Amino acid sequence: MKAARLQYLKSVLLGSFGLMALLPLEEGLAAEQYQIRFATYRFDDSWQGKLRAEFIRGLEEASGHRFKVEICEQSKHHNYPDFAAQIETNHMDLALLSYDGLYGYSKKFQALYAPYLFENYELAHQVFDNYIVNWMNRELVEHNICVFGFLDYGYRQFTTRDIDIKTPDDLKNLRMAVAPLPGMNETTAALGAEPVNIEFTQIYDSLKSQQVVGQENTLSVIDALRLYEVQNRLILSNHVLMTMPLLVNLKFFNSIPQDLQQILREQITALQERSRAVVRQSENEILASLKQHGMQVISPEIPRFIDHVDQAYQAIDQAVGDDDMMRLLFEINRARFELRQEKLDKLGYGDDDDDGDDQQ
Repeated sequence: MKAARLQYLKSVLLGSFGLMALLPLEEGLAAEQYQIRFATYRFDDSWQGKLRAEFIRGLEEASGHRFKVEICEQSKHHNYPDFAAQIETNHMDLALLSYDGLYGYSKKFQALYAPYLFENYELAHQVFDNYIVNWMNRELVEHNICVFGFLDYGYRQFTTRDIDIKTPDDLKNLRMAVAPLPGMNETTAALGAEPVNIEFTQIYDSLKSQQVVGQENTLSVIDALRLYEVQNRLILSNHVLMTMPLLVNLKFFNSIPQDLQQILREQITALQERSRAVVRQSENEILASLKQHGMQVISPEIPRFIDHVDQAYQAIDQAVGDDDMMRLLFEINRARFELRQEKLDKLGYGDDDDDGDDQQ
């Protein structure tokens, strides 16, 4: 009898272990899942919204769904200075925001709104990737915040109704709706116009009522707000390049396994590169669309605009500090030289120190 019971128990145990061996890993021992709370703003149905959706899908799939992203949205009409604070206090894990949301950590970030820092995307990307990311993180890491990448948002442009703007003289005394961002008022005033700070949601009505005669914004905003209905001149002034940093909660980042850390870094880098390609493509598409809506596109004399921005730089210098502003400008000039030298080398015009030695 005892032998029979013993044999029965052995068969049950062996059967149980055999069954466990046949179970898939996720049923036997599920992989730990990590929730990512992502603070961003409401994109609605736009290329920005599609990019965000691609990023979330890619992040979750690349992690084998060990990452689960929760979107915490703000209205795109809202200034979001608390996003960084939510990262610092561990209420959020990722955040996408504008630089004014970081001024509480360092005033030097205002320098990134200085006019005509970058004449093209290639130069901007080199400086952001090789200098600005570390320049910012030196101020942020002690607050549990780290910048992992930047999303392009495009250059800001002027628009007017029935007024051609080719030089700063054409802007003189014109009332222009301007974003209430550091440097924007100073830049607009330095170019001769009268800056008027108007809430984002009121721009269209202020133009329609002719409270102001023009405004400045990125092409995507001009298109999204349907400003072509109340403006018919688009001036490609390219006076400020808009980018947005993507912040990561360092405590969260350090708490996840190394393989997930790598996946998060890779997916943020992929998002950054994708945004750069999409912005260039979308700007060309939006430009064509605005022309179809009747907007006349004007290419102003940019060198003459640059000659008039000293007043803006003086104001930004006072807020930022001469050393930080000068260091940023130095790094931009160094990147400009390096890119120029690379192009000369590809054309076969680079320096060849060996030639002289061979001839001796």
